[in-house]
Amino acid sequence: MAVPAAVADLIAGPPRVGRVLTRLSRAVVLVLDDHPEPSGQVLTLLAPGASGTPHGIRVPVAAVPAMFAHAVPGVPVSVGEGRVTLPGMSLRAARAVPSRVPPGPVDPDAVALLARISTRRPPGAGGPAGVRRVLDEADPAPAVLELLGLGPGLTPAGDDLLAGLLCGLWATGRTLEAERIGAVVGALAPARTTALSADLLHQAARGHAGDAVLAVVAAVRAASGPRLHDAVAALLDIGHTSGADLLAGLVVGLSGSPERPPTPGRLCPPQDCPPQDGKDGR
Repeated sequence: MAVPAAVADLIAGPPRVGRVLTRLSRAVVLVLDDHPEPSGQVLTLLAPGASGTPHGIRVPVAAVPAMFAHAVPGVPVSVGEGRVTLPGMSLRAARAVPSRVPPGPVDPDAVALLARISTRRPPGAGGPAGVRRVLDEADPAPAVLELLGLGPGLTPAGDDLLAGLLCGLWATGRTLEAERIGAVVGALAPARTTALSADLLHQAARGHAGDAVLAVVAAVRAASGPRLHDAVAALLDIGHTSGADLLAGLVVGLSGSPERPPTPGRLCPPQDCPPQDGKDGR
């Protein structure tokens, strides 16, 4: 198994017990009910092609049929000592993969281009204005409460917006803001949303993200227009609106100043750069 850094200590630590929470088309969701987190610690076992998450463990191709055969909702699981064990099968950790959002400078033109691209796929609920209120208010709790659990599904749109915001703050090194908002989100999420989404928010509050978000952050930092388009396309493939929601929140978190158009001709093709000063932007 390939284990994200966010849950590496949990997998390597003493055994904990839990159960299969649900089974999706390309993933199995586990919850450890004896974990001190209020909502329980959630892990996902990911088949090839599944979107990466900060608590998502990549399962070898050969083990996927057995995983889906044995992972019936409600059956007991054990996690620890380098293994994830279900009735009839045991998976051993083989390697660690990064999940922490690295802090550092971001290219303002790349952030501006990212913001422009994100408008093509509007988020499912809440939107950038709601996320900005979380960032701007002295007490973020009321704005956080408006977003938590907003929308349908296992990871509601409002939660994905908040996760994207937190990842953007960590990426730009705004640690105090990330910790302040993350503490509020972590305290309120277990009672307001699903166990799966609450754990994803817990990981985002700690500065961990899935591989698609990490790829977008890396592309913004590299200031590569083509690389950014490819990374955004992969992010937008996640769920019905989850990718768009994560992207909208991420843009707000990455923007240290009000959004501005990208500089024409630097990173963006003509269709992505708006006209400026009476010119066509080419």
